[in-house]
Amino acid sequence: MDELLTGLGVHGQLTLVGVDARSVTVPAARLVMNGHTLTGHLTGSPREAEEAMAFAVTKGVRPMLERMPLEKAGEAVTRLRSGAPRFRIVLDTAAASGT
Repeated sequence: MDELLTGLGVHGQLTLVGVDARSVTVPAARLVMNGHTLTGHLTGSPREAEEAMAFAVTKGVRPMLERMPLEKAGEAVTRLRSGAPRFRIVLDTAAASGT
């Protein structure tokens, strides 16, 4: 978390979205001295989603995907439950496993 806060300007805000059950450790001095704000949302506000999409477009941010054919949906779910995927799994309806 400290590394993320380093990237904020004075009075910058960091919003945590899509987190797990782990704890977050934040250096209090960095928050106070730089006027940083740390917030959390389950999905973020519509404005934040729009800002994130605009940022992704202007900076060329692209998702890292692992594609699997639709026929392997069961395997994909098993991998998700085990925490095995390194990237987002996308089920590809155009790619048949036999072709």
